[in-house]
Amino acid sequence: MASSNPAATPRAANTPPQPRQTRKATDPFDRDDADLIIRASDGVDFHVHRLILSLASPVFAGMLTFPQPPGTDPDRPVVDVLEDSETLNVFLRVLYPMPDPDIQSLPLIRKVLAAAVKYDAAAAVASAKKALILPHVVKKDPLGVFAVACLFEAETEAKVAAEEAVMSGRASELARGNSAVLDEISAGAYHRLLELDRSRKDSSTSPAEASSRSDLQLDFAGVLSFCEGRRGRPSTRQPIPSVTEPFNAPNADLILRSSDSVDFRVSRVIISYASSTFLQQLRPFELAEESVPTDGPRSSTGERSLPVYSMTEDSIVVDTLLRMLYPVAHDLARLSDPALFLDVLEAAHKYALEKAEKLMWESCTALKFMALYPLQLYFIAIKCGAQEEARASAAALIKHSAISAIRQRYVPEMETTPAGPYRRLLLYADECSAAASNTPHTLSPKAIREPSRSPLAPFSTTSSANSGNSGYWEKYYPPTFLPTPHPNGSNLLSIASVRA
Repeated sequence: MASSNPAATPRAANTPPQPRQTRKATDPFDRDDADLIIRASDGVDFHVHRLILSLASPVFAGMLTFPQPPGTDPDRPVVDVLEDSETLNVFLRVLYPMPDPDIQSLPLIRKVLAAAVKYDAAAAVASAKKALILPHVVKKDPLGVFAVACLFEAETEAKVAAEEAVMSGRASELARGNSAVLDEISAGAYHRLLELDRSRKDSSTSPAEASSRSDLQLDFAGVLSFCEGRRGRPSTRQPIPSVTEPFNAPNADLILRSSDSVDFRVSRVIISYASSTFLQQLRPFELAEESVPTDGPRSSTGERSLPVYSMTEDSIVVDTLLRMLYPVAHDLARLSDPALFLDVLEAAHKYALEKAEKLMWESCTALKFMALYPLQLYFIAIKCGAQEEARASAAALIKHSAISAIRQRYVPEMETTPAGPYRRLLLYADECSAAASNTPHTLSPKAIREPSRSPLAPFSTTSSANSGNSGYWEKYYPPTFLPTPHPNGSNLLSIASVRA
């Protein structure tokens, strides 16, 4: 029997799709003298004026110069945007010559700020930042405000929210790990908030006075910018003196130029086999004229021209990386420099060079870097989606460092990793430390024979597979936590994959 449910009846192939239902926005965005319609993602049409939008937003100004598709009303074209009507209503009111709306919701402030940044609307950016630190907003959720401020690089607002979080005691939630709202910001910003919380001093003279906020003092002197931090590892490496074989071959068909202006003549075939996305991440910025009598595009002078791709890595990193792709000997001794090792490892992942990345992790074990630089390797492993290496790094860190030292330690890799993995690392370290401190230090013969029953099992990189006593890692790092490598080979980390 045929179903009586219309939704269950398939639409005929030749039936045209139903037109999208739209409705007009309320005053003042319903005027008949408007010459542009901005259509929100939920189908609400805002009738606006091009002059106002063009003055307020260079992005809109440029957008309105594009030719319109056929069938568009030239007097009142429709522009579809991704923002919903709630966001657009506030965003547009800020741009119009009328009082700014009173925003009560932090999620709405965040959406408006995102739209303002996207459309480069300075007035809306300033208004949204001002709303972030309104007393009723920042006092209600200082950590949430801090997160939004850091995400949009609003340093002044981040500092106000950080001070409120620490002075009100809300920052103490960080020590208990109840701060998933901060998982999207950088681990570096999270670390600096922890530093500020540790700097809080109580100037009261008696326990009875200790509850007064006026007796608390903060020291911002040792805390860097929340939004900027330290960018990258400092390097004093000099460019390689000269390019050697095989990167000076006359029959190369492209040039990779390092950040210190050293040119590597390479084969496009080898590069494409190593990574299908390598060259997609780079753009040829010029053609280099080469006096090479071989086939290829010719310049006006008759010389052969090669495409030049600019890389952000220095010549030592590029040379080391390329030698792992070519069928030549690798200079592993060079990798004993930890800063170079970390730079090459990150570059291998960035360009989706699987062979080079695998070689680097194998070299990590041989060079014993896991024990020497566990925190740096932990963050790199997180970005690479390398679960076993992340587990091994976390275990090495906890084994060789006091928990207080772990909380105070800073590494530049924090700036490019979301705070979620860092927060979980600290929770994991706290629980492992507590488990070890509550256990006698003398191991029983049975514990020695059965490592999974050892009180030190939480520190083992192999215990989780066979121990009911070692669920700390799985508790804070479920199988879906560690991200998979980005499909385009970049070192981006999906924020959604680290949310609690």
